Amino acid sequence: MGNNNKCVDFFATELSYIYNPDIRETATEILRAAPDYFLVIPSSTTGKYHPEDEITVGGKALHTKRVVFLVRELGKMDNLQPKPHDLLVAAALVHDLFFKDVPERKHSTSIHPELLRKYTEKDLGHLPYYTEILDIAEKHSGRWGTTAAQRPKQKLKADKMLHVADYIASRRPIHVHVSSAGGKRKANVKK
Repeated sequence: MGNNNKCVDFFATELSYIYNPDIRETATEILRAAPDYFLVIPSSTTGKYHPEDEITVGGKALHTKRVVFLVRELGKMDNLQPKPHDLLVAAALVHDLFFKDVPERKHSTSIHPELLRKYTEKDLGHLPYYTEILDIAEKHSGRWGTTAAQRPKQKLKADKMLHVADYIASRRPIHVHVSSAGGKRKANVKK
């Protein structure tokens, strides 16, 4: 499908957190399908919610790194087993890949959680764990999801963990420091 190796390279450290080779390979292929705009768009086109360093060039990619950091921390807190951990990290990596339904759109679309499946299922839907990864990724909007498919199911921890991580990472008063160059991660919470 896609050939966005820049996206794969940018998230190499985060991909290394996925221990299951099938889940890691599927996440890698989904990242390769990322539109060219993904690594350069801001996390918020309105500037309404996200931290200031995310409302500039590359903000969406920085936001994604923060969400991955936070889901891993939530997973540690909840003692997630390896497979759910890997699925959650993969879903965090791809949750915002397709933010616009048409390239010329200035703002995100409310159905952006569903665009990932729309644009990748035909070519990648056969990959192992594809469905499980997307089922979690599509629910990252939580109660603000505009369709039933976007709202977390109460029984699935991963759905809620991704939503909580995405929510925390998007709050202006909270700054989660992650290095875009990889290596050890630290969380600095500023109020």
